[in-house]
Amino acid sequence: MLLLVNLFLSHNLIGQVSAYKHTEAFKLGFYPYPGSAYRSASGEPGTEYWQNRADYNISCQIDTANHMISATSELYYTNNSPDSLRFLWLQMDQNINKEDSRATSYDNTLSHVDTAFVNPKFTNGYEIKSIYIEIQGRKYIPRQVLSDTRLQVWLQTPLASSGGKLKLIINYAFKVPGNGGVSTRVTHAKTPGGELYQTTHWFPRMCVYDDIQGWNTPPFLGPGEFYLEYGDINYSVTAPANMLVVGSGELINPSQCFSEKELQLYKLAKESEQTVLIRSPYPNNSKINKVWKFQIKNARDAAWAASAAFTLDGAKINLPDGKSCLALSAYAKGAKSVHEVWKHAAQFTKASVEFYSRIWSPYPYPVATAVAGFTGGMEYPGFVICLGVGPTGPGVWSTINHEFAHTWFPMIVGSNERLHGWMDEGLNTFMNDSAAIAFNNKELTLVDTPKPGPVSVDTFAIDGLLAEWNQDPIFNQHDVLGRDVNAVYDKPAFALHQLRNNVLGHERFDAAFREYIRRWSYKHPTPWDFFRTIENVAGEDLAWFWRGYFIHSWKIDIAVKKVSFLKSSSLGTMYNSIQLECLGEMPMPVEVLIKLNDGTSQRVKVPVEAWMRGELHYITILNEKPVTEVRVDPDNLLPDTNRKNNNWKHE
Repeated sequence: MLLLVNLFLSHNLIGQVSAYKHTEAFKLGFYPYPGSAYRSASGEPGTEYWQNRADYNISCQIDTANHMISATSELYYTNNSPDSLRFLWLQMDQNINKEDSRATSYDNTLSHVDTAFVNPKFTNGYEIKSIYIEIQGRKYIPRQVLSDTRLQVWLQTPLASSGGKLKLIINYAFKVPGNGGVSTRVTHAKTPGGELYQTTHWFPRMCVYDDIQGWNTPPFLGPGEFYLEYGDINYSVTAPANMLVVGSGELINPSQCFSEKELQLYKLAKESEQTVLIRSPYPNNSKINKVWKFQIKNARDAAWAASAAFTLDGAKINLPDGKSCLALSAYAKGAKSVHEVWKHAAQFTKASVEFYSRIWSPYPYPVATAVAGFTGGMEYPGFVICLGVGPTGPGVWSTINHEFAHTWFPMIVGSNERLHGWMDEGLNTFMNDSAAIAFNNKELTLVDTPKPGPVSVDTFAIDGLLAEWNQDPIFNQHDVLGRDVNAVYDKPAFALHQLRNNVLGHERFDAAFREYIRRWSYKHPTPWDFFRTIENVAGEDLAWFWRGYFIHSWKIDIAVKKVSFLKSSSLGTMYNSIQLECLGEMPMPVEVLIKLNDGTSQRVKVPVEAWMRGELHYITILNEKPVTEVRVDPDNLLPDTNRKNNNWKHE
């Protein structure tokens, strides 16, 4: 037996009852389904993983007098699933701008001065002129059912499984909404140098048919973004000759679109580390149109913009293994201050793409284009739109940096943004934090880029994050979360920092994160595939972590409950007993700083397993000197909801 001689005690945490339940935190059966031939239990695509494919050939024309886009889309669809398909579903996102769209009711509590999601001038959405199916040499008009932002196309004969192919030809038009529309992603507006068209979601796109849900058909409401099939997209834009058109992918007919001098500068930009001014706005009253032809391969979407007011800059992007691609920035004539910022945009694009390519995986497209438009920030394959007025230099940098990080999530790793917004925004925000460390905001230049390192909680405005910790859990459909952006951006990003800095360590986490990108490039992972991959590569059971941070909004509150200086009758020596208590629902590994009255100190790392049997944990310090101070999480790396109980000091 121990003779307990209590020489001095800490304050007791009177009135604080622990909410921690160890049997809930470490409960078995976290994963909702076992591994299969389609999706391995290790988090990899299974040996029989499949996904369908959608290739597009699209030609469109701008009617600047009426702000109309008219187009013909040829969609080549391949059914690689094990199921024959009697009908197809397409996304008809322009229909969000109709007055009776579900989106207008979804956001009917908002003020109509908020043009981010409310349209004071509605359109007719897609105006379908004709739809044809071509399959095995036959061509026919299919039966169609339009439902808000979805179109169902019934086939006369089922499309065969395991490789069946068809062509869907759609002739259509739509009015480009002004004032941002229901969603500001597609719009047109005047600039001092002329009209600017920001053209996104401009063609009907195939819904995803997958092994998890079959057809994925949630309506487009605005916040929830996209879930799309991969394929090659070839498209052309016919526009007035004075307009400059930039878009996803590579311009494949530059000699037909640029003057001889511009063409030389365009080629020079591909080899130049410094920004090259390719084109400035100039008057051109020619009534002859130009046709701009673009191609992007293995992509899930494409977007473009056009304006006679555009200035076009370019610079070379250096990629791993000696490869390179082209950074472009297009911005309209405006205030001098805006021009002074946007003339750096090609370098911001270059720096962002180079940074993420070195840290995680190489950028996959031949061109990276940033456009100064009317959206705060929006991403498409090889093409991003950022607000062209208002932001400071660091603001433009951070927006361009954020949007190009979306190249990896969700352009390369094709997660379902409509349901799981955190799988692109949260992972992306985590990546942005690393770039922010490397970026010198004052100089507007990128300094030497270290590997992502631990970041203090304060860097992420943790007080604001904790204030919303009781609100929406991360694991919710994006549209359900509404405007609680913390649940989509900051909370999952912060969770990944916790996992990297405080649970797995940098080496194990980074290897697992890179492997997730490699495994699921150009494929469709679920959250469970992400969780399983991190666990299997890192070699750690993290069900407690995913459960607390992602499924729930469990709080972290680890306290010093009592400190005692005791004597052991068996050893005949004095020792210190430090009693910690987990008061919040969430267990976490934690570091504890302990100081003795002889001036020495030590740090003790308490693993998460310390909380597997209950809310109390004891640290024993064999020393003849009493403890004078105890600090839980001395570096403030945990989002502890009550730091007042983290410290004990002998008075």
